[in-house]
Amino acid sequence: MAFRRVVAFEWNPEQLRVVLARTSRRGWHVERIWSFNLPTPVEERDLPETPLSSALADRIGELLSGLSLPRCEAVVLVSRAHVELRQLTLPPAPDEELPDMVRFQASREFTSLEENWPLDFYPLDSDPSQQRSVLAVALPPRLLERIQEVCNRCHLRLACIGIRPFAAGSMFLRQKGAISAGAQLLVGIFSDEVDLTVLLDNRILLSRCTRLHGDPLEDNQAVEDLLGQIRRTIAAAQGLLGARRVETVVLCGAGPKLSALADRLRQDLRQEINLWDLTPWPPLAGAVQTIEPEQLGQFFPLFGALEEYAGKLPPAVDFLHPRKRPAPPSRRPQILAAVSIVALVLGGVIIWGYWHDLTLREEIRQLQDRLKTLEARDRQTASLEGIVSELARWEGESVNWLEELHRLATNLPPAQELMLRQIRCTLGSEASQIEFDGLARSLEAIRQAELNLQGENRSVMGKSKSELPNPQQYRYEFRSGIRIERPVEKSPQPSAARTPAARGSRAMMRTPGAQ
Repeated sequence: MAFRRVVAFEWNPEQLRVVLARTSRRGWHVERIWSFNLPTPVEERDLPETPLSSALADRIGELLSGLSLPRCEAVVLVSRAHVELRQLTLPPAPDEELPDMVRFQASREFTSLEENWPLDFYPLDSDPSQQRSVLAVALPPRLLERIQEVCNRCHLRLACIGIRPFAAGSMFLRQKGAISAGAQLLVGIFSDEVDLTVLLDNRILLSRCTRLHGDPLEDNQAVEDLLGQIRRTIAAAQGLLGARRVETVVLCGAGPKLSALADRLRQDLRQEINLWDLTPWPPLAGAVQTIEPEQLGQFFPLFGALEEYAGKLPPAVDFLHPRKRPAPPSRRPQILAAVSIVALVLGGVIIWGYWHDLTLREEIRQLQDRLKTLEARDRQTASLEGIVSELARWEGESVNWLEELHRLATNLPPAQELMLRQIRCTLGSEASQIEFDGLARSLEAIRQAELNLQGENRSVMGKSKSELPNPQQYRYEFRSGIRIERPVEKSPQPSAARTPAARGSRAMMRTPGAQ
């Protein structure tokens, strides 16, 4: 299964706390935990100067050098003392307008805020119709540069920069939830430094970071300081709680020393004191044995930041990715939709045009085939018309070929004397001809045939006569023809009964009888 490693460390001038975790789709778990003291001069503890950056980079590089890790991402937490925090009250506004309003209001409330300062905020309410309250947090840009320098020197990709008490408070709310009666005060002890965070209704209401005279787990005077800081925090929160009050104080961690401190606080504060123990938490299995139970509570903020990173949960505050006004709705979907519609329309037009072109081509091909068929029929028709016209002309002439053939057959000698082998009829404009070839027994038969075929408007033309070389029944072969002259059509004469002369002669013939 694919996994990734992530490093979470705390930016602290006195003590370096580092957690190496492995994340995957199934969850995350802690692999290693380190805690080392850093020899930082007292005058530089509250300043993100180069010596501090070099010490952190050297220590992290020393710890990670033997692990053969690839370049991985880093989650960094800074103390409440390294940031500027203000509670701002804003007019009613929706969430998307809060980033601009917070930046504008913070420029008036913060003493040293400039344009290049990373600024994020944590909303304390969610009703846009009421006045809005937020915790605005600003990070000095020099500190951001130092953190980036450390990550670059250690070959780490910076993923998130959060605040230590906010990371612990968010994880506590995810695991334990809020109480209905009132608020809770979460106390994180980091040697002589303590984080005091007030939680109300699943929200972080107030956060303070103060320094004690010593470690309250080891020094009684530090316990007195802690009692005083808890009372001050409860008093400061009371102005924000109204009729409600802090009901429970929760100490981060477990162990005999913390249990004894809880008993002392319970006795002096007269309040419910609880311990938040993460020893049985599954992601810590196998890693809690490497550190004392009392020190485990110092890593709760880093565990909370890793849980947010692994679960892709939005951190309470992230200076690397602060809250911003949402980008205006992109018109890309509408543009893509319009382009898609235009493309579909153009595609449809192109497809229709292509289909229409194919249809027209098919119609043209069919018409061409039909034209070829009609042309072939036209040629056949023209040929038939020519034949018909010839037949009509041949039929319209004065020659009656059937009668001529009948006359030819009746006027020829008997077949024992003469036989025709071929007859050719030719129609002419002035005269027509019947040519025939035949065989005859004697020349007398040929002469008799030519004589019999003579007639009105008909003349016989003897063309050739020759004796057969091997005569059998017929001795001679001959070729002859009949020329048929077209009769001259006489114009019709007017009837004698209708002419004036005829009428006059009739009148003269009737006159004597009349007398």
